[in-house]
Amino acid sequence: MSSEEKSIERLLAAREALERGDFKAANKMASMAISYSPSIEGYYYKAESNYQAGDLASALEDLEAARDLCKTDEEHENWREILEECFMRIGGAEDGDDGPPVCEIISVMLPTPIEDKEKALKKLVNNPDLSIDGLTLLRKDHSVVYDIEILDFSPDWVEAIIEMATMPLQPNVLKTLRKTAHFFHVTGPNLEIHQEISSQVELAIQFVQTLEPLVRTLEAPVAVLRCSNNVVSYDTIRQVCEDINPENLIAFYIKVMNSGDSLFSVGMHQFGFEDVEIPFSVVPFEGAIQLITEFMHFQLVNNFSAAPEDVEYESSTAVYSLKRLNEERFDVDGEARHNSIGIWHFLGVVNE
Repeated sequence: MSSEEKSIERLLAAREALERGDFKAANKMASMAISYSPSIEGYYYKAESNYQAGDLASALEDLEAARDLCKTDEEHENWREILEECFMRIGGAEDGDDGPPVCEIISVMLPTPIEDKEKALKKLVNNPDLSIDGLTLLRKDHSVVYDIEILDFSPDWVEAIIEMATMPLQPNVLKTLRKTAHFFHVTGPNLEIHQEISSQVELAIQFVQTLEPLVRTLEAPVAVLRCSNNVVSYDTIRQVCEDINPENLIAFYIKVMNSGDSLFSVGMHQFGFEDVEIPFSVVPFEGAIQLITEFMHFQLVNNFSAAPEDVEYESSTAVYSLKRLNEERFDVDGEARHNSIGIWHFLGVVNE
């Protein structure tokens, strides 16, 4: 098989992967196709896959490479309009807002085994990555100011954390957790101190980046994200910080739950977006898992906010009708999981 034939084979695989929403496989196949024989189509598929993954800069680089090939190949005049439309769409996403404006507080509980409160605060003060003024916190070179509240130990909280963990906690984590002396409650942003942060998504990114030195310094075995009750380990925090992308951020912040009748997300307001609910009467359980993950990714990558009350969403498999409803599941005073923005409820397939 010639290099050109190998390239065509990978291009077909890349197109099929894009059609089913598998942007990772599409990127891999398009990259292989380009390595065999650089083509406009290969760079176009690679640009689309990078765009779906949230990497707008790489997507624009791929489009520029496709444009350059267009200039030297008059036989592909039909590609010019396609590439220009794609460039305007992706370039507009890059030039637009980084996300909805800050409208929600993000909150985390950190159980620490350090018994002396003053010692714990001193450790934070001595951390070169953090800056503390009284009970406010700032990570160096960041723009978000956080509040810290030190709470006394409660055995009920420890048991609640163990129960909330999606996966069983490791024995060493359980051992440290049961040695909890205090809970550090960290919230951001501080509402009284002027700061430059203007995007809820950027707040979520800076929050997880600040958690990394904070959890390490306080020797906290886990962090509990109160807006979703997700229990995350230090290793998970570090891994997300090393690769900030929509997929990792959603997995970190959001908990997907099964009500028995539907799947629903908890915690999308940490990005400034609605949560999602998919009834099993619309999509069976296994399909609902894929669809809810796909739609949350779509919200984050496309800054899908301030939309009408009723919309249609074209997934990788079908077109669905959605309606924005009030979020009533956690609508009680002081409940951090309540999404005041609302919830997107999947109604059914359009023209089924």
